[in-house]
Amino acid sequence: MTRVELVDPVVFSDRTCRDVPQNTFFPPGKRTREIEKAKSYCRVCPRLVQCAEWAQPLAASGALAGCVVAAVYLPGPHKGQAGRDAAVAELAEIVAYGRMSEADVEGAA
Repeated sequence: MTRVELVDPVVFSDRTCRDVPQNTFFPPGKRTREIEKAKSYCRVCPRLVQCAEWAQPLAASGALAGCVVAAVYLPGPHKGQAGRDAAVAELAEIVAYGRMSEADVEGAA
């Protein structure tokens, strides 16, 4: 089996979050307003799919949590496996379809 190295999206100069303070994507607690603000940058990013692809294994392992990545809130350890699994499924959908689900887009409007 061949191992594929995924590129950290930080290397892409055209990413929407390039000049956005990183703490924007690590909202304290689960504050809806801050989470939605972070997701708004992701929703219009030309690197959404690459970001989701990179984040998916990190989210699945729990190495990435308590943040917004690729317009998906990755819950902290307090949400347990079910919360992490739901976030990983959202990332997988973005990777598979190249965009957010229709429900996510409608919720953003």
